[in-house]
Amino acid sequence: MKHLEALGRSTLTSHAPLRRAPRAAGAVRAAAVATAVLALALGGLQGCAVTSGQSSVGQYVDDATITTRVKARMAEDPTVAAMRIKVETLKGEVQLSGFATSQAEKDKAGAIAAAVPDVKGVRNSIVVSKPDQ
Repeated sequence: MKHLEALGRSTLTSHAPLRRAPRAAGAVRAAAVATAVLALALGGLQGCAVTSGQSSVGQYVDDATITTRVKARMAEDPTVAAMRIKVETLKGEVQLSGFATSQAEKDKAGAIAAAVPDVKGVRNSIVVSKPDQ
């Protein structure tokens, strides 16, 4: 028994610590953003049920894809706080809601959504509200 304990200790102490190759900060942030967006998209596809107003599962998937693209582009833009803005899509029409700290942030979010492929229109219902000091 003591032999096994000694073997376990020597095995644990004889290995050099594993080292990871350094990554650029931008690559780590991009990977984190992509993972978060993918998680949101997959969470929204649970059951893949067609909601009211959507004519088919294909339309639902197209809308989910647009929503994911809009959220990803907002997350990449440092001037838009993507976590405070909700994005919903129905038949290619994107609805933005939530809060922005300036009119410029609200306008930028609308421009980002409008630039996504297959977006037919954008309803920007974001409220501009100064953060509490």
